[in-house]
Amino acid sequence: MVVIRAIEVCRGRGTAGMSNKRIAGIRRYFSETAGEPPPTVWLWGQRPSLLAKIVANLFFFARCLSPLQHYKQLHRIRKRRSREYSDAERHKRRLDFEAYDTEVYFLVALGVVSLLAAIGWAGATYRFDFGPGLLCPNDHLCTALNGAANDLALLAVKAAGWLSIFVSAVLALEAFFWISYYLLWRSFAEPVYTLYHPAEYFVLFPVVLLVQTVALANLLSISPLSVFLALVDVAEQPAAL
Repeated sequence: MVVIRAIEVCRGRGTAGMSNKRIAGIRRYFSETAGEPPPTVWLWGQRPSLLAKIVANLFFFARCLSPLQHYKQLHRIRKRRSREYSDAERHKRRLDFEAYDTEVYFLVALGVVSLLAAIGWAGATYRFDFGPGLLCPNDHLCTALNGAANDLALLAVKAAGWLSIFVSAVLALEAFFWISYYLLWRSFAEPVYTLYHPAEYFVLFPVVLLVQTVALANLLSISPLSVFLALVDVAEQPAAL
């Protein structure tokens, strides 16, 4: 029985075989999700470049953590299962993802970080102050009601603050790597990489920059204008120019 079990394991059956298949499936998922770079990226005329290989794998790792890339991959899986692809895409390893969907993703991301910034600003400035009326007919009840309402509001603002830190950090990194990858690195790694039009990434750049600006402002607790001026390297004091 031991010999038979060992043969089954060697043939990829049993627990070990299932584990290997599961690992291979995970590797395939992340390879398709992030677009594993081919060796030609760092092999220049059969001469390897160490720095190019490091940069290529750094971008691959960053894209493995990108919510946008996982959203794209889930869209591709659904598209392949429902056979909603053209004849040109049939034999592609990675199905195309519409530029429109990427634009919607970053517009939604901009709305989310802007909403979190607004909640943080409102929570830091607004205080409940119920006066005598229908809700509190006397001063003692008003004081108690104001205290309870402000305590609940403080807890909600703290929860929103932690959520804002997490979401803003993720989207700030997302925006940074998107700009670095699509507008800088990929033009060298893949000379022809746009699917629909050469301007498809250029027109999205201002939206991604706004996402990064508001996300960093949320993280640093400063105004988005200050972050934007720092990003474009413009001094706030005219005399410093």
